[in-house]
Amino acid sequence: MTSDNTPGVMDALLAQLTRQPFDEEAIRKVIALLRESSMASDSVAQIARIGARDWKFFHAVYDNLVTLERILDKYLAPEEAQRVWQRIELIQAEMDRAPKSFGWMVNQVLRKPAQVLQ
Repeated sequence: MTSDNTPGVMDALLAQLTRQPFDEEAIRKVIALLRESSMASDSVAQIARIGARDWKFFHAVYDNLVTLERILDKYLAPEEAQRVWQRIELIQAEMDRAPKSFGWMVNQVLRKPAQVLQ
């Protein structure tokens, strides 16, 4: 396993997770990084902190992870897909839990008001 605490691995993961559109190349790279990475808690927390401040980053990463969850079985054997899915769930849970900035909340109301009113 590689360490995801190195700036290069985290930078590569974040660069791919924020790609719009989230194309085949990005999907394959993210799967490889999540499969091989140990996903240390400080790295997951770093992703959540950035997302809690930056609405656009949060939604790019979160939406791409949701997309990835839906298609993992096309790329990985069931056991590997389960391991990657657990890492995705870990990231999403931490992103959901992180306290959001005021600017983040304003963006959420302005850009996705239906979700806020639910």
